[in-house]
Amino acid sequence: MADQTESKAAITDDDIIRLLQIGYVLEGIVEARSDRHTTNEVFDRTITRRLLADARDESRQHRRQIGALLESLGAECSSSQQIEKRIKSHYCPAEIDDRCDILQDQFYSELSAYRFYDAVLNEIQANATALSIDIDNVVTVLEEIRAEELEGVFEVMNAANSADGACSDIEIPKEKLV
Repeated sequence: MADQTESKAAITDDDIIRLLQIGYVLEGIVEARSDRHTTNEVFDRTITRRLLADARDESRQHRRQIGALLESLGAECSSSQQIEKRIKSHYCPAEIDDRCDILQDQFYSELSAYRFYDAVLNEIQANATALSIDIDNVVTVLEEIRAEELEGVFEVMNAANSADGACSDIEIPKEKLV
């Protein structure tokens, strides 16, 4: 009978670089989707528009931070212009004209980003053994980004239930977020 325990391979410098590159693109997707929603004419409510603009700006800042990490590691980082067209054509929804649908889309964007960074940090902590890169700096930046993404999840939930008009359609995941 085969051994039931799986041994995980140690994470490498190249693995971390690739995960950072994925995070860079993920932030581009969240930024583009937030930007598209921000310009939607359905908003006469400034709270929601401000929340989406803040999410867009936060994603832009996260891309800068991840880009700086990649640069410090000597890794390639696609320019914003190179991926912007691809992101907008593949990952931005058609015009959504319902406030609750927009908030739900934003909620899942924030939640996906939070879960991604959480999984990356868990992988690094569990399997980073002999790395040549400054893993402490990478972890510090990713922990900060993860915390901001979690804050974004709760901000969208609060906006969905605000006096702006409750959105009962947004389904909150049952599992524990933190």
